[in-house]
Amino acid sequence: MAIELGSRPLVLLGAGASVEAGVPATFDMTEKLVAAISERFDYPQLTNTLNFVCGALIAYDSARGRSVYTRLDVERVFAAIELLAERNELEVTPFVASWHPAVDVWDRVGSEPFFDQHLASALREPKGGESAKRLIEYLIESKTGAGRGWIYRNLAKEMIVELREILTPPYRSLEYLTPLLDMARSRDELTIATLNYDRTIESACKEANVPVDTGIGHWIEHRQWDWAKSGVRLMKLHGSIDWHWEQPHPEPGEMRMRTVTQSFDEPMSEDDQPVLVFGLRNKLSPDGPFLSLLREFEDKLSECDHLIVAGYSFRDEHINEIVRRWTRDDQTRLITLIDPRPPTSPFAVELIDSLNPSSRDPDEERPPRVDVQPETAGEAFAQLVQS
Repeated sequence: MAIELGSRPLVLLGAGASVEAGVPATFDMTEKLVAAISERFDYPQLTNTLNFVCGALIAYDSARGRSVYTRLDVERVFAAIELLAERNELEVTPFVASWHPAVDVWDRVGSEPFFDQHLASALREPKGGESAKRLIEYLIESKTGAGRGWIYRNLAKEMIVELREILTPPYRSLEYLTPLLDMARSRDELTIATLNYDRTIESACKEANVPVDTGIGHWIEHRQWDWAKSGVRLMKLHGSIDWHWEQPHPEPGEMRMRTVTQSFDEPMSEDDQPVLVFGLRNKLSPDGPFLSLLREFEDKLSECDHLIVAGYSFRDEHINEIVRRWTRDDQTRLITLIDPRPPTSPFAVELIDSLNPSSRDPDEERPPRVDVQPETAGEAFAQLVQS
């Protein structure tokens, strides 16, 4: 069925829009990360800890009646690991009598690589030295005390590194994105906002010789967004695998602040931390370009009359709230939802129920504003019709 575009469309892509390029979706990504960390590390505690977290989440879900074969969302797993790393500083910690026994067990074991350093230091000191005392205290704590989050912080870091590897090109055929690039050519420019970290759009534009601008270069230099006049304006709302953090030494009179660097096609080292918003928490990160980019997205969306959403499950409240306001500001604005699965998230259901005429009232003459396309991104993109 043809999808007729408005005069000023904007495309919003979620994880499902990259599946046809060979990028794992959220559930498959969990399995990929577990396998990657298991194969890569000689130090087994990272793998054991990740398996423990996944197993505990599955056990919790099954106790609430869900199937034990239900797969885990990778962002949920990562959010749990982040919370466990910070568990001693959480506001709710004073009210938690005890964590799962294995939470501290894995964390204490995770501290043992440093034991040899304490031992060597103690042996160099005279009998009864301070290092020997710290060694004894450290040994007792490592076997009986509460963990300090070390293993979970390192696991989160390695998951991000492996995520970057999984999302790095080459991808499968990107021809399914060609209709979007044709839109950019025919209209001179097209704004695409994506919640994905991969480089599928950039790679497709490179293959098709279509200019693409993420705006990050100008933002790094001037802390402002200034977009190219033609081609694809690509707003990577949650970051990108080719952006990484730097911590330059501040000049006299300056405060210390992390900055963003773009690596383009150059491979990053494992020490380069990607600039990503990952997990279910901290989606409004104050660091880097995220808050200003979110505001830029809202500004660009306000100029549009048709929002095309592909592969997004509406789980990010900050994005949903912008869409909600956009629908209320102008009653003629239209939305196309592209997903092979029926919309099930509370926000998507509310969106359809609120903006479309009720099937329970056949006399209602209000035109529908949400068009649901139960297709893959590629199938639906092929049906785009220019107005």
